[in-house]
Amino acid sequence: MSTTWEDAIQRTIASLNGEAQLKLIYEHIEQFISLSEYQKRETEWGSRPAYHHTIRSVISNLCDKGVLEKKGRGTYAIVPDEINAQLMDTIIEDIEAFFQEETYVEGKQSERYVNYYERNPKLRAKAIILHGLKCMVCGFDFEDKYGNYGKNYIEVHHVKPLSSLKADILINPETDMAVVCSNCHRMIHRRKDNVLSLEELKQIIKSHNE
Repeated sequence: MSTTWEDAIQRTIASLNGEAQLKLIYEHIEQFISLSEYQKRETEWGSRPAYHHTIRSVISNLCDKGVLEKKGRGTYAIVPDEINAQLMDTIIEDIEAFFQEETYVEGKQSERYVNYYERNPKLRAKAIILHGLKCMVCGFDFEDKYGNYGKNYIEVHHVKPLSSLKADILINPETDMAVVCSNCHRMIHRRKDNVLSLEELKQIIKSHNE
């Protein structure tokens, strides 16, 4: 499944600190959606490329839905906590299911592998908006593989070692969190005393495939 224009525009604005002018959205949109040569051509009804008109139309719809708000001439911002109501619901359900799956008991002690930051729905939502839904290690896409059942699913990984984190630390989803598939997430955390970085796991995959 390809990325929708709505998703691409939201991710673009999120990557620009949640607020951006149209010209910046035009410049950065290709980070999140592929543009055809036809979409880059100027249209008959104006000197702008076709994708500019598409962006303006989709932004108008997102403003009508309350997802975006106009902040000034040609400037739009993501409405706080309204970024993806459906995505938030999905994330919360996934967290509850995953948290239950990852709970086990040794004697009287219960241990959970998923840390607070990876369970926090708002942090997860922001990380997904910023990084998308493809694994940042291997490129796996759950919707491509499982269709609508896999839509909006990806696991979120905190890139700093758990031992260095405190409950009151300020987390930046763009730099402190990553999105990964289930297999890569398990491999990253396979050794508790040696949590791999994304680059280290990429190198392992590359070396194995050579």
